[in-house]
Amino acid sequence: MSYGNRRLKLALFGLGRLGALRACILAFQQPRIELVAVCDTKPGTDKWAAENLPPSVKHFADPQECLKNSGAEAVLVCTATATHAPLILQALDLGLHVMCEKPISVDIATTQAVIEKSASRPDLKFLVPFTRRYDKSYRQAKALIDNGELGEIHAVETTGIDQADPNAFFVSFSEQSGGIFLDFGIHTVDAGRYLLNVKSGLSNPKKQVNRVIAFGQQAVYGDLAKYGDADNAWGLVEFANGKIFKTYLGRTLTSGFEDTTRLCGTKGHSIISAKSNVEIRDHLGIRTQSVPDAFTLFDATFLADLAEFADAVLDNKPLTCQPEDAFEAGKICTALQYSFRNGVPVYFDDDGLPIMKATLQSEKAVLNHDQVHKPVADDFMYDFKYNHSLPTTAILGVKIPIDCDARKEAEGIVARLSTATSDGDAQAFAGLFLDYGVWRDKLSFTWDFRTFNFREAIFKAATDLLPQTKARNFDFLEPTPSVARPYPDFSQLQFVVSFETELVFASAVINAVLTQDGWKIYTMHTVAESLKQFPEQAAPDGHMTGITSWESQRSEAINTVDPEVLIIGGGQNGLAMAARLKALGMENLIIERSDEVGDIWHKRYEYLSLHFPHWPDALPYFRYPQHWPTYTPAQKQGLYMKWYASALELNVWTKSNVVKAEQDAEGKWTVVINKEGKETRTLHPKQLIMATSLCGVPYTPAVPGMTDFRGVIRHSSAHTSARDFVGKKVCVVGTSSSGFDTAYECARLGIDVTLLQRSPTYVMSLTHSVPRMLGAYAPDQNGNLPDLEVQDRLMFSTPIGPGEELARRTTRVLEDLDKPLLEALNARGLRTWRGQRDTGNFTLGQTRNGGFYFDAGACEEIINGRIKVEPGFIEKFTEDKVILNGGREKEFDLVIFATGFSNMIDSIRATLGEKIVSKCGPIWGIDEEGEYKTAYRETGVPNMWIMVGFLPMTRYASKLVALRLKALKEGISPPPYKV
Repeated sequence: MSYGNRRLKLALFGLGRLGALRACILAFQQPRIELVAVCDTKPGTDKWAAENLPPSVKHFADPQECLKNSGAEAVLVCTATATHAPLILQALDLGLHVMCEKPISVDIATTQAVIEKSASRPDLKFLVPFTRRYDKSYRQAKALIDNGELGEIHAVETTGIDQADPNAFFVSFSEQSGGIFLDFGIHTVDAGRYLLNVKSGLSNPKKQVNRVIAFGQQAVYGDLAKYGDADNAWGLVEFANGKIFKTYLGRTLTSGFEDTTRLCGTKGHSIISAKSNVEIRDHLGIRTQSVPDAFTLFDATFLADLAEFADAVLDNKPLTCQPEDAFEAGKICTALQYSFRNGVPVYFDDDGLPIMKATLQSEKAVLNHDQVHKPVADDFMYDFKYNHSLPTTAILGVKIPIDCDARKEAEGIVARLSTATSDGDAQAFAGLFLDYGVWRDKLSFTWDFRTFNFREAIFKAATDLLPQTKARNFDFLEPTPSVARPYPDFSQLQFVVSFETELVFASAVINAVLTQDGWKIYTMHTVAESLKQFPEQAAPDGHMTGITSWESQRSEAINTVDPEVLIIGGGQNGLAMAARLKALGMENLIIERSDEVGDIWHKRYEYLSLHFPHWPDALPYFRYPQHWPTYTPAQKQGLYMKWYASALELNVWTKSNVVKAEQDAEGKWTVVINKEGKETRTLHPKQLIMATSLCGVPYTPAVPGMTDFRGVIRHSSAHTSARDFVGKKVCVVGTSSSGFDTAYECARLGIDVTLLQRSPTYVMSLTHSVPRMLGAYAPDQNGNLPDLEVQDRLMFSTPIGPGEELARRTTRVLEDLDKPLLEALNARGLRTWRGQRDTGNFTLGQTRNGGFYFDAGACEEIINGRIKVEPGFIEKFTEDKVILNGGREKEFDLVIFATGFSNMIDSIRATLGEKIVSKCGPIWGIDEEGEYKTAYRETGVPNMWIMVGFLPMTRYASKLVALRLKALKEGISPPPYKV
């Protein structure tokens, strides 16, 4: 179908250097396209658009709003590489045609997912343009090849050198771009494929490449080393049909931009060269003018590819570049970048995928490549929809001075904040933030856990909330305002203030950055600290004034309680909730099925110690004693929990379980309890808290032949010791923390142990990770720990979007520091990766609640060979054999499945029944705003709450849930803000 003279309505995403150029071309030089909108989250881009584009072009700061409300029928994506794939997928889902600057992604699996999505929508055009395919000189050279004038082209050599950038923008951009090969070399690699006809003469069409090798250096920009990148790089590619491609890439040329390509044919050679015809004769001699940059050299191509895209959409004409071209070039460049970073050649397998890391092992054929490259999908239990950028100096255009008076600048921000809140001025309040700033709140304004991403959402929330909340009396809290400079290109002013509203005393952690328009808040986290009318109760006097002993009084209180709040589960979350509620004067009772409080740790496998130092782990109101072991043994942690319940006089029924639970029309519960197997008690609590841990029921895969196997099969949750298998052979299935710990125990006992790994694991050393993740909680030189409340405010203040960006940087730093460890593990066949969304354990902890390992000793045993590693999975059991996939036969006496647990919803179902569970929302994972799903918040079941989390989160979140329940009891809790 042809659309005649109609113009294609297009929205452009990204107004960086290339995006701004594209915008002007679209607005003024492309007759078949109507630019209807531009979108960029960076501050100042709205002003640039107003000054440089027609008034009809709308500016959006929110990509989601632009996609849905701009009126565009096609999009052009010119944003940072990390945002390409999400924007493409969302656009295709909305039925929009897509043109995207290269590369699609720095990740092969993500690129493949985009290609597959595009293929599922043949009604939509998808173009990733490579400039050289649209250049007149390159098209003339291609015509020479097609006409046979040069004979058979057997090799192509390309050179592409950028003019040196005095601002070194590409250095800070390297972390997002994927490196010199993916960011720059992908164009020359595609040119090589285009000119060499690499699909000809292939016996296996899937495999276009045999191998690649790359070299590089940081000749001028040394900071590139920490990103695994180079300012000068050389790559060599051997294609499967025997043709050779060589490329030299540079970013350090002082004279301008250079692009040269040599075609080597059997009948002749041809050179495509960017040379100026303008000759200059002066006192310096005779010379020609240089081309300043690639944009100038290839300026005509930016008109040509847009024209082709418009023709393709409006007239259904074919595209020069197919999505598969972007995929193939991306695979080659990913392999080249890997080769440079690791100093090894990279071979390609029969499916056309580069074999990297442990896939070089002889067992590579048994591996699933999706698992190798992306064992956990980026969007697994992760619905967060915003794309955040760190406000680096390259983006802001200004640095915080070294002599910045942090207190003075913080006072200025707080004064403006106080004025805005006291006046109820939402416009002024939102104006304090960056365009892509974030306001996160817990109870103080919203009476919920909410995050407002970007200024427009902040303005809307402030409009609704400021008048009714009346925040006032701002004052500074510890720590003292300071400028944090975690990276050379990123710094922020951080401070903490107290304030009050009509109902609560609260605090706010504020991170601000310096912009060309002054200080702007990057993130602000407001949180309720206490209820003004109902503070925590004072400690009891303790004098014995009754006629019975304290012990008798406690026994009677425990046995006769009919609580306002019933807590199911007596682990760390249940205990913390009970302590918090008691402090607020709310009667509560814990139901725990174990024999004693603390058995959740005390009865774990005997070699277990907690993987992180105990510094941030204490439960509310009960610090660990001085000289407590840095890494707490599990049995000792169990005793601590037992002491905790006793010392804080918490009401706990052990050896007890829920028989039946029902809820009436008013939301009040009737819960029948089997108490110690001796009696049945019926309770009528107003509120019910499920604190049974994130883990549901143990998951053991159903493998054929399990009942025939003469050896022992058990789940890691049922494993306490391998002592009975000394002198025998053990297989541990799974490489998350439990798998590593169990294999480590076997190795220490001298047992022949094999670790079976199906998908890569994120691994980090304690040496490097602890200072970066928990350094703020570390003891001082005298062994004194800091104030946990002060540190908790900071620890839990970072919103998901900025936190994810910082986690990516931390992950790369740790990867570099742990490189010897990771390489040694890889050499032994253990596959590692950077974690979900390349954020290490940050995202994995919020979704899978596992899939990573802090090296507590097992890594050394793998490296020295005392723990063997096998890739793959168990295909079946026979009487005396374990058959791995690929037909590999092994003999084991004990097989331990360290394969995790189902979701918590299964344990709730088993406790409360399907009728109640069917009303409950999904538990854990991240919602669209960036908050946990269901945990700590309304669950969908009236008067039922979910309390889960690791030890520091337990201490922190339990106070917030308790405050909400107390406010509900006293009738002062407003409904949660839902807009």
